[in-house]
Order: sequence, then C-alpha cells, then structure tokens
Amino acid sequence: MKAAENGDDSQKKGASKKNGTCRLADLPLPQALIDAYAKRGITELYPPQAECVKKGLLDGKNLLISIPTASGKTLVAEMAMHRQISAQGKCLYIVPLKALASEKFEEFQNKGVKVGIATGDLDKRDEYLGKNDIIITTSEKADSLLRNNARWMELVTCLVIDEAHLIDSEDRGATLEMVITKLRYLNKNMQIIALTATIGNPRAFAGWLDAEHVSSNWRPVILKEGVFYSDTIYFEEDDREIDLPTKDEDTNLCLDCIKEGGQCLVFVNSRRNAEGFAKRMAKALEKYDEELERLHDNARDNARKRAGDKDKLNEPDEPYKPLTDAAVLERIGKQLDEVAETDMGQTLALCTRKGASFHHAGMKREQRQIIEQGFRDGHIKVISSTPTLAAGLNLPARRVIIRDYMRFSEEGMRPIPVREYRQMAGRAGRPHLDPYGESVLIAKSRDMANGLFEEFIDAPSEDVKSRLDDESALCAQILSLIATGFVRKNEDLIAFLMQTFYMYTNKKSSYLTEIVGDSIEFLSDAGMITEIDGFYSPTAYGSLVSRLYINPLSAEIIAGKLREKQAAIDAGLSDLAGKEKLRRSKELAGDTAGSPIFSDIGLLQLLCKTPDMHTLYVKKDEIAVINQFSMEHEDELWLGISFDSMEEDYRALKTAMLLDNWISEVSENLICQRFNVGPGDIYNVVESMNWLCYSASRISAMFAGDLREAVSEVELRMKHGVKRELIPLVKLRNIGRVRARRLFNNNITGPAAIKSAKFEALASILGQKVAKQLVDQVSKMERDYSGLDEISSPALSAGYSSYPASSSSDYSDSSGSSGSGYTGNSGYDGEYGNYGSDGGKVAGGDDGYGKSGASDGGSAADESDSGAGAAGVASDAGEVRKVSGRKKGLKTTQDKTQDKIQDKIQETSQGRTQDKSPKENRTKESSSKESSSKDKTQQNKQRSLFEF
Repeated sequence: MKAAENGDDSQKKGASKKNGTCRLADLPLPQALIDAYAKRGITELYPPQAECVKKGLLDGKNLLISIPTASGKTLVAEMAMHRQISAQGKCLYIVPLKALASEKFEEFQNKGVKVGIATGDLDKRDEYLGKNDIIITTSEKADSLLRNNARWMELVTCLVIDEAHLIDSEDRGATLEMVITKLRYLNKNMQIIALTATIGNPRAFAGWLDAEHVSSNWRPVILKEGVFYSDTIYFEEDDREIDLPTKDEDTNLCLDCIKEGGQCLVFVNSRRNAEGFAKRMAKALEKYDEELERLHDNARDNARKRAGDKDKLNEPDEPYKPLTDAAVLERIGKQLDEVAETDMGQTLALCTRKGASFHHAGMKREQRQIIEQGFRDGHIKVISSTPTLAAGLNLPARRVIIRDYMRFSEEGMRPIPVREYRQMAGRAGRPHLDPYGESVLIAKSRDMANGLFEEFIDAPSEDVKSRLDDESALCAQILSLIATGFVRKNEDLIAFLMQTFYMYTNKKSSYLTEIVGDSIEFLSDAGMITEIDGFYSPTAYGSLVSRLYINPLSAEIIAGKLREKQAAIDAGLSDLAGKEKLRRSKELAGDTAGSPIFSDIGLLQLLCKTPDMHTLYVKKDEIAVINQFSMEHEDELWLGISFDSMEEDYRALKTAMLLDNWISEVSENLICQRFNVGPGDIYNVVESMNWLCYSASRISAMFAGDLREAVSEVELRMKHGVKRELIPLVKLRNIGRVRARRLFNNNITGPAAIKSAKFEALASILGQKVAKQLVDQVSKMERDYSGLDEISSPALSAGYSSYPASSSSDYSDSSGSSGSGYTGNSGYDGEYGNYGSDGGKVAGGDDGYGKSGASDGGSAADESDSGAGAAGVASDAGEVRKVSGRKKGLKTTQDKTQDKIQDKIQETSQGRTQDKSPKENRTKESSSKESSSKDKTQQNKQRSLFEF
C-alpha cells in the first residue's frame, strides 16, 4: 500500500486507515497519469487529497484548498487538469516565481499531455502556447497575454492558482486579482483551483471564487513547532535538550540536527546575515567534525584497552564517518567556482566545500540552482537564507530555524507576518527521509519564549485583502481593460470591477469609484484613451502602453522627455530632415562645450525614475558620491535632484550609475564592490532596464523618431553589457560580451573583418566550433561589407552620446568609429524583440544576457503617429505635468538643467571630457581585464568616484 507524493511508510499506513483508502486507479483519470504516478510508487491519495475528490474536484467544482506544504497540493491540481484535458479542455497554471514555473514544468512532463511554459516577453501573444494542454505562467505573464489578446486564453477551462494567498502581495496582488477576474469574465464555466497553505479568511476568499473550501492540518511528516531557550527546545508536547559545543545558539541547533543525519534551513533577515552565518557554520562544521572524530578514536582506543583484545570488543572497529562527504562537496565547490565572478561567489564556494551555504536574491541563478540541487541530494547540510527560499520552492529540511523573526520597516523593527512564519515552518520535514520535521524559533528569555508561542505558533494567519486600492496599479489595469475591449463605457467598467475581490469585500466602499474617476482623467489627459458619447476607445499610444506592460505613468515620463528632446531638434533644424538633421543636432545645445541633446546616462536616469524600475537602496555615506557625480555630469543628466523627492532621486541616479558601468564593460566584481550589490542584483536591474529600454524604443518611434536609433543603441548595449564599439559583433548570433571583446581586442571588429580573417585566428580566439558557426553565419549574409565594421548610428556621429569616442577608457567606448555602412538597426525589433524569455537566457551566448529569437517584426512602424496629446516631464523633480491636446499642438517643457549648462565642462579623472590621446592607446585600456594586476592604476581611478 503506497501513499501520494513522497510519503514515508508510516504515513502510507496512516493514510490507508484514516477515512479508508482512495486509490488513483479507481478514479476517472487518464491512464497515463495513473501510470506515471504508479512508477513513483504513488497509488493512493492522502486524506486531504481524498477530501478534494469528495468535494467535487473531478466534477468541475471550484475549490479553495488550504492544506500544509508537502501534503500533495500539486497532485490535486494535476488530477483536476488531466480530468479537464480528457474532456478536450485547456489548463492554465499560475505561479508567483519564474523558478517555481520551471520546477512545475519539469514536474508535469511525461504524463501524457503537452506542457508549455511562458515567463518572458510581456508584449507577445505567444499563440504557439495554445497548442499545449497545460500552460504554466507567472501572473504578470498571464496578464500580458490577456492584454495582447492571446486567443487561446478564451479556451481555458481550468485555472490553477498556486500560492493563491499572494493576492495580498503589495507587488503582484493587484495583477493576480485582475487576471482571475478577467479569466472568469472570458470563461464563464471555467473551473478554479486555488492552492494555499496560509490564509486567515478562507470563507471570504472562497466566497469570491464561488468555491468549496477544503482545509486540513494533515501532513505526511509530523511537524513539531517549538521555541529554543538556553539549552532546550520547548515543543508543545515535549522538550529536547541539546549539546552546546559553541557559543552560538543557531550553530548549536544546526550541529545537533546534522549529527543525527538531518539537514537545516536557517532563515535570517538580510543577505549579510545569511552570508555571515554560512561562514560561521562552515568553520563550526569543520571544527566539530574534527572534535567528534577525536572523541570517536579515543573511545575506541579506551575500549580496546579495557577489553585487552580487539576480538572481545562489543562494537566493530569501524573508522569515524564524517558529517559531510568531502569529495562530493569539493565537486559542488568546483561548480560554484566556475560561475563565481565576484568575491561573494568565491565565499559561497568556500563555505559550500565545508557543507554550509547561503541563498538569497543577490546570487546568480546558476549559483542558486547548484546550491538547491546539492541540498536536495543531501550533501549540503545547512543553508542560511532570506525569506525568498520559503516562497514556494520545494526545498524541505528536517529542522527549520527561524532566527530572525523581526524585520526593519518604516516604523522600526516589527515582527514578520504569521503567514510568512508558516511558509518558513512548512519547509520542515523531508517526506520519505525524515521521521518528523521541526520548526524552531530562538528566544532570548523565558518570557520571550512564551510570547513567541502566542505570536507565531498558536496565532492564526492574517486575512488576505485586495490590493486594487493602489491607484497606480488600478490605473494600469483600467487602461488594459479599455485597450483590450473588456469594457467600452463607464457603466461597463464599474460593472466589471464589481466582480473583483476588492468589491466583494468592500461592497459599501466608494473609494474604488473615486480612483476610477481619477484614473480615467489621467489616461484621457495623457492621450491614451478617448471618450466620445460616453464610450471609451484606446488610442494607438494607449494600446502600445498596454501591450508593453508598463505603468501608464512610466510611459508618460518617458514620452514627455523624449518629446521635449525631439522638439529641441525640430526647432533648430526645421529645414533639414533625416540623417543630416541628426548629424547637426549637436549644435542645438548652444554651448561652447557641445553639450548633447541625447546622453546614455540621461536616458538611464530617466528610465530609473519610472515606477516600473526597482531601484537600489542608498546608504548615507553614498549620498556625497552621488552628489559629486550629479554635479560633474549636470549637462548629461536629464533630471535633477529635488528636495521633495530626494530619496527617490538618489536611488534612481545610483541605479543609473550602476547600469552605466554595465554598458561600459566594467567587471561584475568591480560593480559589486562599487555599489554594494550582488551579481543577482546586477542581473535584476539589467533585466528590468532591458524591458524599459525596449519600451522607450517603441515609444520614441511614435513620438521622437529622430531619437529612436539612439535609444535602440542603448537597448542593444544594455542587453549585452558592451561599449558602443562592440555593437557590430554582438549583433551576430552566439557572440556575447566576452567573445565580442576577445575578437575586438584582436582587431576583428565586425562581419567584414571576420570574413577576411584566417580561420585559425578565429579558432584560437573562440574555439573551433564557435569559429565555424561564425564564419558560416557571415558567409550567408547577403550585403555589401564596405564599412560594415563601423557603427552607422547617427547618434554617434552627431555627438548624441555623452561619452565621446575620444574620451578616456573609464567611460568611453574607445572606438572612435563612425560611418554609414552598418544598417543592421533597421531590423532591430524583429531580431532582438524577444529578449527576456525565461529570464533573458542567452541563446549560445556567453554571459547570460542576449537575444533569444525573432519576434516583433517592427510593428512599431505601424503605430508611429497616434495624434494623441500627453504629458511633459518637469525637469528637476521628474514630476509629470499634464498637457492636453493633439500631437501637433503639444506643449513641451525644456529640462531646467539644460538652461544651467556650464560654459565649460570641468575635466575629471573619469574621462567624461575630450581626451586628446590617440585612439589606439584607449582601445587597449578598454579591455575587460579590469580586475587584473595590470590595471590597478585604472581601477583606482574608477574607485575614486564610486567606492562608497
């Protein structure tokens, strides 16, 4: 007799006795699913799973399923989905995290149905997904599919919402709520399965979903929740004393569990604490292991002496078995070494070699995957983590230690929510491996121990509430409703919103109606929608913003500033057109220093100021450095620092400075040191900026055509993290920032140089396989190669970039190249429009960022003239100023900083001003080997500005 989903033998027996047995083979399920689970030893249901079947799971009933982690929620969802598929249905499975989407994608495979996954580009219909039976997405991707009118979404007959309590999330709650509401509107008879382990008001949530509520505390592995104080863990049923080999309570709790064959998760409140504990735990494991081995050997020697004869020993003369497998950990450590490009990565590898690791959002995805797999395999004994690890990932441990249950907030240190505690505690107990699981809080006094029982262990989870009362989030959703035709007039809009969870729980509230009115006014003034005879219609601008999946306020900030720049070009060069206008636009600055209309750092600063960009935290000792940067580059920045929004402005500028480093090919390790971030933070801000640059490119095509090529150039550089000189190379398949730099440093600057180079030379740089692919690719290109290795961007030749080709290697592109031969940008949207699929994973590239296929086909050209009025952007504070009217009558506001341009740009050691040294010398200085001993002088120059 076997139980479901990873249960051990004792639980299998318990499941069969309680409520009788419920066999998978007896249920109306496809044989392929039954057989797939039988191969894993799963033939019977757990009691909560059987209860779901009883409540109508296989009859198309809506269910809200509140059962503990590891109690088989995924199998419940699969049964419902396969039942629907057998009746020609289609299923959508929504998860909160991309990593969880990948995990479910692997889990649902090979069970007789077609499975698809979509977590990438947010402006694509992805119609191909409709060929699958199960489609896995994040809530944001599901919303974007609805906005882009993916027709197969109307065919969904079963919606599964994993971690459904995240409807209460400040970040994604409003999106999830609207996705559910839209899908219910489209598909009246759709079955909804909402999965959650923690929810305080299930009756209200289930009522909104018209769902039966299934609740259970049954787990396949018993969970013991307790509090540690002094030398004892106090559980509700019993107590457990532990040894105290070290002075640290958290370390002692881990060692106590590990010596009995268990593994531990330790939750702390910051990345620094996670890394610090891993270092301490690694040392403790090594020292404790040596101490246990010494005690073992002494005991064995004493036993021999007492017995006088080895043959008379009662126990076998076995050598000491270490707590960890050094050989396996060494192999894992080498894997981490291979992807370690920063000091943090090296620290991670060193700690892991001893059996202790850390896990947080500042790490690379590859690092997290290696750590997670090493822990699942039982080799890594301890992981210290921030709460991100508790959010859905399947990574259980015998003992979970919640060390830091207080979190810093605007009101000071406050306890974490009970819901979050339950997510962490739910990770305790590995099915089939552990006889029990333990969740342990650490108290500093006996009174505190009693308080922790009351505040966390015995406390109910918080109620979930709607997040649609956020004006910004609701405004974006209203635009999407109008742009996609869900609603046509105000009565329809109100009627639709009445179906949301917000209105279900706030039936008498008028607040939502007030927000709707304000949102409609903003969208109308911005020119995103029009109202004629009470009917709403989207403009081309509004439709574009909705499909791009950016906040309308973000779009207005971008469009307003680009209009302003375009107006400056038009005013000064009204008698010119095309590239001649671009070449001469630099003269419009009216300044002896030649201040540019367009600058890379100005665009980055603008995009970092939008609501869609998550910016970096600024410490007090970083403010002086940011101020210095702001003053030195006042003529290049597009926004000032306002007293009213000072913190927001500092954060935006710091983030822009990091991104500027990225496209200047500053090494990852140096960026981490300068800005006090991890590699994962770099990846996250680059990924967000990639999408905003792409959006800015599409918006510029509509409102500032003369700037689109310059914006697109920044977009391409951002995707690959390269200076301008490498653009001709990174446009080739399989060439990322590392390979492109190698080629360039060997005087191979583009397709023409590749075609004329000897194969042996290419192979020595790239390897035989990649070199052959590159030669074949270039050979198939049907175009004139004259001037192909030079950069044609008028932005460069016209001085659009704030980093001239002749500036020093700190920030310059070191190329000095300009020309008109390279025309690849004309097909830019079609070739690179699909960036971001599954986290921006590069197709054959070498740095994790890059293109992943063709998509858009340049559709922006069809939307270049919306005729819509919109908003300008006030310069210093970045505030939106609404300006009604048609495009031809648009009023623009010149950035105040442009009126204060200095007569002469002060020369700095960072090389922002003209450097009269030969280009050949600068090219060598721009090599990506910044961290080597040869470039320490250059490093010191860079650090002087950024070392916070």
